[in-house]
Amino acid sequence: MGTARIIRHIGFCIFAVVTTLALCRLVDSKHLMQGISISTAYVSLLYFAGALLIGPIYLLLSRKTPISIYLRRDLGIWSAILAVIHTIVGLQVHLGGNFINYFIYPADKPHIIPVRYDPFGLTNYLGLVCTIIMIVLLILSNNRALGILGAVKWKRWQRSTYFLLAAIPIHGLVYQILEKRTGLYTMSMLAIIMICTGFQISGIFKYRNKIPA
Repeated sequence: MGTARIIRHIGFCIFAVVTTLALCRLVDSKHLMQGISISTAYVSLLYFAGALLIGPIYLLLSRKTPISIYLRRDLGIWSAILAVIHTIVGLQVHLGGNFINYFIYPADKPHIIPVRYDPFGLTNYLGLVCTIIMIVLLILSNNRALGILGAVKWKRWQRSTYFLLAAIPIHGLVYQILEKRTGLYTMSMLAIIMICTGFQISGIFKYRNKIPA
């Protein structure tokens, strides 16, 4: 890894820590773990959005888009790291830290099947799937994985970010509704997602217009 990338990672790390701590002070949370969970989720979303915007911006500026862009890769790495932290910490916030009951109904709660199918359980499963995808993308974010898979297969895995673009806001919105935390939080999240989606759609139209009929 070159010096420039090392410096960039240090900068991303400092920004993540400072922003997470700042958001923890602003978030109306019941305890520290909840504040960290919410804050890391939003900072992860910011990095994720930044990574998604790079490709469409290249297209809109009529610049050749490489298969792998280090800036996009590094933003994705930090988004995944923060998503994992968010998941680990988030599983300690409710139910006394008994994370099994995030996915399986407690024995004293009436249910048809053990697997939670209420909004709380379903959004936890969705969040878990998103985290697993993030971890896979994190593992693949290196030149060795690109060389082993080849450009086509590697890029195909990277396109799973489109699923994340749809799934992450659903997961976040359900939690905000359950915790009665709608308002500024919801508007901020939706604004970020709408900007990303708008750039992605613009990039797709730009790409299709470049392809001869």
